[in-house]
Amino acid sequence: MKKKSILLLALCLLLSAFALTGCGKSEPAAMIVNGVEVPQGVINYYLYYGKDYMASFGIDVNDDEYGPQYMSLLEEQAVDIATEIAVTKSLAKEAGLTIDKATLDDAMAEEKSYFLDDTEWEDGLFAYQLTEADVRWILEYQLLAAA
Repeated sequence: MKKKSILLLALCLLLSAFALTGCGKSEPAAMIVNGVEVPQGVINYYLYYGKDYMASFGIDVNDDEYGPQYMSLLEEQAVDIATEIAVTKSLAKEAGLTIDKATLDDAMAEEKSYFLDDTEWEDGLFAYQLTEADVRWILEYQLLAAA
């Protein structure tokens, strides 16, 4: 029971963290929602972030007994979050809201500033299976949501 409570709390906090969170070859879209292409790297990011988040609570997604259930939940959440972002982007486009390149470039520079150097940045992208384009896609959403 305690493990289920911890899991539920972790999943709730995970959703909250995703709402607050905000690399370069192009890859095919993982899915298309309301005409918005969702890069595979975006789904990867939310999946790996979820794994790390759960691990911070001592939850092992590779556990033989519960691992498949944890992974299924994380995969579902990653797709749900990416879908919500795509819908938001679609609605913003319909409303004529856009983020100019300079603002997006500034947000990208700020994101990179959290890393010691380019090697650490690249390692972070690799760890989450992201490209810089995926990061820009997420940052654009965050800026649109804040507008």
